[in-house]
Amino acid sequence: MSTGDEEFLRQLRATFKVEADEHLRAISAGLLELEKTPAPDAHRKIVETVFRAAHSLKGAARAVDLTEIESLCQSVEDVFGAWKRGESVPSTDALDTLYRTLDAVTSTLAAPAGAGGTGAPPDVSSQRQSLRRLGNTAAAPIHTGPGPSAIPTAVPAFVTPPVGAKKVPEETVRVAVVKLEARLLEAEELLITKLTAAQRAAELNELASRFEAWRKAWAAVEPEARRLRRSRDRRAAQGESHAPPELTRLLEFFDWSVDYFKA
Repeated sequence: MSTGDEEFLRQLRATFKVEADEHLRAISAGLLELEKTPAPDAHRKIVETVFRAAHSLKGAARAVDLTEIESLCQSVEDVFGAWKRGESVPSTDALDTLYRTLDAVTSTLAAPAGAGGTGAPPDVSSQRQSLRRLGNTAAAPIHTGPGPSAIPTAVPAFVTPPVGAKKVPEETVRVAVVKLEARLLEAEELLITKLTAAQRAAELNELASRFEAWRKAWAAVEPEARRLRRSRDRRAAQGESHAPPELTRLLEFFDWSVDYFKA
């Protein structure tokens, strides 16, 4: 990788850290909501929100070539995907593992290494293994307090639905894999464009800040430059000796600088 490419990647990763922090806060808030909400019916929306945040973070990490974070996010996606499909349910142990994973991602972002100043802490591999186990096994639901003892009852072989009951349609969309992969690729390309635009905006802000510093410095010396110019012109009008050539060149440079920045 050339020096220019390394610098560009470093700038992209610096921008990525800001976006990653937003996604991590969203995931952490979702996990906290799952802890506070014992009702399984209320889990679906929370799980979907966190799933999307993890997916967005994974795509952003892939765009800046942070494979460790991408791999962790993929494992987090697998866990929430299992919860979405009803193959398992949130548990205290599962949430603890996910919190530790967020800590691992945060440590990875803070670790200085490579072109972007991000490295991988030593516990990333163990976190991936823990997440894989969560994705392959069903966990017990969260219990927020003691409840009444369950009394076993016979389950009827068939229950007649009440008259007038309406079946709630499932929110299912069928999409061809090829089309889905194409859309995901386009999303990643848009993400790279977004990160690049953010970096360019930061560079423009830096240029504006430097120009403002120059303007203030020029405003401080401009009265003295005008005084020297008037003094030179007055001497020339009175037929006195010409001003030193160094002074003339200096005043010409002042004039050129002002015209250059105004252009």
